[in-house]
Amino acid sequence: MQLLLFFLGLMSSVKLAWGAQTYNVGDGAGWTTNMNYTAWANQYKFREGDTIVFLYSRGSHDVLRVNQRDYLACSASTPIETDASGETAFQLRAGGYYFICGFPGHCKHQQKVYVRVLPPLSSLPRPSTGGNLPGLSQSAQAPVASNETVPKTHSAPNAASRLKTNIGSSCILHLLIFNLILYFASNL
Repeated sequence: MQLLLFFLGLMSSVKLAWGAQTYNVGDGAGWTTNMNYTAWANQYKFREGDTIVFLYSRGSHDVLRVNQRDYLACSASTPIETDASGETAFQLRAGGYYFICGFPGHCKHQQKVYVRVLPPLSSLPRPSTGGNLPGLSQSAQAPVASNETVPKTHSAPNAASRLKTNIGSSCILHLLIFNLILYFASNL
């Protein structure tokens, strides 16, 4: 019985420590012109339930979710969604998402990003960054068909992505040790 309680405690602890990821588009650079967002997006494996956050200067940039045609043409004429608040968050579903800046010339200066979102992992939990931004609950609806193609470039993961993994692993290790201590203490 005590072993069962140990495993139930461990499973609930693991569930608290692992969850969806939150990614800041462009990491420290934020949402701006003359940045390689294709390389940025290719560093990560986005999963359903993850959130991407665009941080930018209000009045200098905006975020438009567009279809593939408008993304390739840098056309802001028929956006699916628009936000100019300076902090724009999208909770992702499986599929493809295209984002551009609607300010004249910005998209042509590489202020655009394609995000491919994989289905959630059903058997493996994901580390949580713990970085939720309040008031940013804009949900992206109707993902674009998955047969769309966008050129890919590859780059090595940066220190921030490795840190997220290390923090998640560290939390799990500490929770495991805590539950082991509780289990053995209850057997004394």
